[in-house]
Amino acid sequence: MSSLLAPALVCPRCNLPRAIILVEIKGYYKSGKRVKDTRYIRMIVRCPRHGGKSITVPYHVWAEIVPLVTEHILLCTKCVSPATPLRFRMKPKISVIEIYCPEHRLNRRKISTELAGDVWQHASESTPPVVKAAPAASVPSPTASYCRQCGAPISPADAFCGQCGASID
Repeated sequence: MSSLLAPALVCPRCNLPRAIILVEIKGYYKSGKRVKDTRYIRMIVRCPRHGGKSITVPYHVWAEIVPLVTEHILLCTKCVSPATPLRFRMKPKISVIEIYCPEHRLNRRKISTELAGDVWQHASESTPPVVKAAPAASVPSPTASYCRQCGAPISPADAFCGQCGASID
């Protein structure tokens, strides 16, 4: 199945890889009740030049496609370069994976909590991408703190975000 999914993760117009921005579990319903054994995985992928697309795959192939999904979740949506995973926030239904691109800063990916652990584990085990060195004034380090509201870098001494004014807890 991984070989069938791979072509869908490349834009046919520009041949650039598509970044995955959402992964969720869905099911088919009949008369308001879920039909047994009909779960599937829906992914929203995005090409930086040509926009987004929805892809669906059967739920039972999830174990096979985890490495491929992880690779494409960790791509920046604007430049499609590999990004560094920073944080994983577990929520009841949809969890958030925050990734850092040196050029475009913080990005967020949403993924069904049931599937998120597999992706986060695979991302943690794989070798992190090499981040190009840049002057400290222009690009914050990937270990810096970020505003929860807007994603701007903040220092530990800040009480409020310098960009959006949100309170720092």
